[in-house]
Amino acid sequence: MTEEEQREPNMPDREALGELANGVDQQVGLSIKNRRQQRGVTQQELARALGISYQQVQKYENGTNRISAGRLYILAKALNITVGDFFSEIDQPFSSKSLAVTSEDVVLTAKELNAVRDPRVRNSIRALVRILGSDNDPFY
Repeated sequence: MTEEEQREPNMPDREALGELANGVDQQVGLSIKNRRQQRGVTQQELARALGISYQQVQKYENGTNRISAGRLYILAKALNITVGDFFSEIDQPFSSKSLAVTSEDVVLTAKELNAVRDPRVRNSIRALVRILGSDNDPFY
């Protein structure tokens, strides 16, 4: 089975995700540069505050190098802004399934069902839940 066949439906391929990540890196870098310039801070001053070289700041601003979450947090504190401010101008669509939100009841029920040892009983319970959850529920 090929990688494409193994991928879940509506999931973007790795290349598309890579392009999206690179675009976000460039947008965050541009945002870093804009925020730094708005505050009148030089690359050298920002580099000193972060404990890195000014060349590394340049690479962050150009989107050449990705910035870690921890370093982004420190950078936001140095510029007196929130981490979210770096992402405020990003508006790239991402067409993928969102992760399903699972309630605590679902998790607990799954654990309890998993504890049932007899596979016939487990299958019967699953069938009952399927019937009760369907729109064509004969009991209502």
